[in-house]
Amino acid sequence: MLNRLPIGEKGIGRFGVHKLGKKIELITRSANQQEVYVSIDWNAFANAEYLEDVHVIIEERNPEYFTGDKTGTKLLISDLSACWSRGMLRSVYRAVTSLSSPFNTIDAFRVRFKTNKKEWLTGLLNFEDIKRYALYTGSMEIEGNSITKFTYHFSPFAAMTGLKPRDFQITSPVTMLESARGKENNTRKIDLGKYHVGKIKIDLMVFDRDSSFRARFIEDKRTYGTYLDENGGIRVFRDGVRIYDYGEQGNDWLGLDSGRINTPSKNLSNNLVLGAVQLDREFSGDLQEKANREGFIENAAYIEFRDAVKYAINYFTSQRNIDKESLRVYLNGGKKEPVKQDVSLIRQKIAMYI
Repeated sequence: MLNRLPIGEKGIGRFGVHKLGKKIELITRSANQQEVYVSIDWNAFANAEYLEDVHVIIEERNPEYFTGDKTGTKLLISDLSACWSRGMLRSVYRAVTSLSSPFNTIDAFRVRFKTNKKEWLTGLLNFEDIKRYALYTGSMEIEGNSITKFTYHFSPFAAMTGLKPRDFQITSPVTMLESARGKENNTRKIDLGKYHVGKIKIDLMVFDRDSSFRARFIEDKRTYGTYLDENGGIRVFRDGVRIYDYGEQGNDWLGLDSGRINTPSKNLSNNLVLGAVQLDREFSGDLQEKANREGFIENAAYIEFRDAVKYAINYFTSQRNIDKESLRVYLNGGKKEPVKQDVSLIRQKIAMYI
């Protein structure tokens, strides 16, 4: 915990591990300290008549696992509550590997996933596999009432002869203005400076799922689509650790999917984008996490934060649409094609209410 701010407030998360198995062993060691060993067997609680008959082992000992100068924490869970299946392992793999932002620097919090059932993970793409298919990428920073930094890049594949890369960046801050709620022909200034939110950094990778594009440039179309369906969306990270459940399937916290139904050719949907919103815990105290750790309390600071992120996404999308039009003309042999409704997305929305 050296130089780290605590994650969470009420300590509820530490109980979650006990749902996975009946026997819990914890080994931990700090620098230049003894090793601490804790062992809890929940079977003993079930079999004992009185609480004083149950023994929980807590002891300090000479290092046995973290020997020499090694430090860290190891958690062992056994006597599992359920028999794990291939589907469960794949689901956990997706969840665990999404805990850290793939856009972070090399010194950021990282997750490594190991299993003796490697064959159960066959066919699962990872971020490194998919990012080479991203045509549109961007990075931006928001502070106060402005987008202070913004860079955009269009990267057509080498096989797309005739299409040229394009870069765009702002030379001065862009003030964030949006239509005032309930007031026609009126605007309001989005201003994070009214709250303790701090600087926001956003990274985006946007993909294309047009049938003609996939037919010509994507080898494994099914895996490509499945990855974006399961992992697409804008996730939120604070000090490099993910805040759930932003970016999960079904959580349209920025209204990307609902906005795309009205203008499918102009707006992004969650299954087209891999994005990360980065926050600094020290400077974002007004964004308060819910007790169950599933998102922020929707107070005034959160609404301003959400509106600022939406504004930045829309600013990026306006640049992406310039190159998307060029790509469409290219795929159509130099001719502009009529607008096609995204019927698959409309069907998804209709299915939610049937």
